[in-house]
Amino acid sequence: MFFIHFSRYLASLYSPCVLAKVVEVPIACFIPTCITDKYFLRRMRYQCGGTVVACQIALERGWAVHLGGGFHHAHRTFGGGFCVYADISLALKMLFSLKLIEKALIVDVDAHQGNGHERDFGDDSRVFILDLYNPRIYPWDHKASEGISRSVHVGSMTSDADYLRHVICDIFPK
Repeated sequence: MFFIHFSRYLASLYSPCVLAKVVEVPIACFIPTCITDKYFLRRMRYQCGGTVVACQIALERGWAVHLGGGFHHAHRTFGGGFCVYADISLALKMLFSLKLIEKALIVDVDAHQGNGHERDFGDDSRVFILDLYNPRIYPWDHKASEGISRSVHVGSMTSDADYLRHVICDIFPK
């Protein structure tokens, strides 16, 4: 994790109230660190490792699936929205540093803005960030939104059909 996160941030996660703020569960302030590390943080770290491995497998085999990860609200200096570690940023930074890739495309189709990777890579010309999200809901991170290369907005209660239309027509225009 030191490859992407500052050591000060990683150390702060062992403060129950800091972790409670990151995961947005206030009662977590009362859970002992030994419990949160063993049953929560460790599992989050495994999922981050899974993201890195999935990227490596995708490069080797042309595709990969990873059902964990996707912690798009975490960035190198802090987390939020239940996202403790910046797995997307970690994977990209590793791939770039190992010279396994020269460019990257982040396609974020979650309903929330992916402000974590936008803060980490918004000014990096090697990374194109495509984000389909509802700007009226969490996280309202206007600074991070400046890092989006292509933004597609959807509203609350968007039907499946309309959402797919946005994905197909707005993201991949003819």
